[in-house]
Amino acid sequence: RGDWFGYSIANLGDLDGDGVPDHAIGNPLCFYDDSAERVWIYSGADGRVLFEVTGAPSGFEFWFTKVANGLGAWIVPVGDQDGDGVGELALYAGCGRVEVRSGRDLHTFATIACPRWSTQDLHRRPIAGMEDVDGDGFADLAVGSSIVSARDGRVLVTLDTDASKTFCPHPLERVGDFDGDCLDDVAIGFPEDEPGHVQVCSSRTGKRVLWIAGRSWRDRDDPEVAAAAAHSQGDPTFELGFGQAFGDVGDLNDDGQRDLFVGSLDERPTSPWCYLHSGTTGAVLSTVHSDHGPAHQPFAPADLDGDGRPDLVMTSVMWTADVMALKDSSAAQRFESDLGVYNDWGTWGLVVTVESAGDIDRDGVPDLLAGVLQYASPGLPGYVVLLSGRDGHTLRIYDTASSLAKIGSRR
Repeated sequence: RGDWFGYSIANLGDLDGDGVPDHAIGNPLCFYDDSAERVWIYSGADGRVLFEVTGAPSGFEFWFTKVANGLGAWIVPVGDQDGDGVGELALYAGCGRVEVRSGRDLHTFATIACPRWSTQDLHRRPIAGMEDVDGDGFADLAVGSSIVSARDGRVLVTLDTDASKTFCPHPLERVGDFDGDCLDDVAIGFPEDEPGHVQVCSSRTGKRVLWIAGRSWRDRDDPEVAAAAAHSQGDPTFELGFGQAFGDVGDLNDDGQRDLFVGSLDERPTSPWCYLHSGTTGAVLSTVHSDHGPAHQPFAPADLDGDGRPDLVMTSVMWTADVMALKDSSAAQRFESDLGVYNDWGTWGLVVTVESAGDIDRDGVPDLLAGVLQYASPGLPGYVVLLSGRDGHTLRIYDTASSLAKIGSRR
């Protein structure tokens, strides 16, 4: 029996007017007492539940398939769609559809078709909130291979994603303006192509403006290391998982163009956690390594240290969430938060995803939401930890009834 509370997390902005950002947490698989799939919206100020969205009972479908297609597998903010001053949210509602719901009372604005997940597509988000692409005064939404109106689902732009038709959906992220048209663009990952790659498409035309491909292990600077690493993994030619995670890190090399990070899931020797790429040429500016193994999800939140550059949160495939401060295309670790201390079953197989939470403790530094899942034992409950963006200490822990029924309370 499983409980995947924390599989999806999102900062929705201030919904209740108290000046503190509020949060959504999804649980697309919950077998506790035959509970239904759910999405909870919590007050960022005090952690109370503001709203709850309930789907169908989880049933006994194969758990990977159920997680990938359950209510709340993904949640993203989509801005104020009705002019009432409260932002709305788009959430995956299962069965290949996305619902855009009011942040004030959760009524549905639109239902939009979305590519369905397969069992290989966990933690790949094929939806992303966008700017106002069509000039109607309301933010829009990237879904699958299109940008659509978040108000009615009309297709506004078709993205140039014809480089791969084999695997769908592809992960999407909103990034800054890469083509100089004063609109944020959208990046798309192709982690299962050979080589894996990331492309940035114009949100105005859908045309590709940047292509970044993974590196072949046969082309490494040290041929002996490359050959040994390839041999140890059955000789795969290309780096594994390149394009699974990526995002905008601002202008690292001061050339006037925004740059990107691209994560790697490759476990071979010398493989970095992620690469930092030029947004102008796609060239590698630098790499980020760690002793904890490959990153599950590198993430660039707001500026945590006040140096004018976005900082990069790195989460390992084991048990830690590391915050790396980017300075002049290099990385220096600021703090490390061990989230396994809240898990009573050991730390093996613990996977962490992180999103920016906004400034919850009002110390002038954006904080972090970390969703913690036990992949090795899917019957164990997930949880979400609210971390200080200043030093990584725990501000709050979110749990569910199913979690507390199993463990009593968190330490």
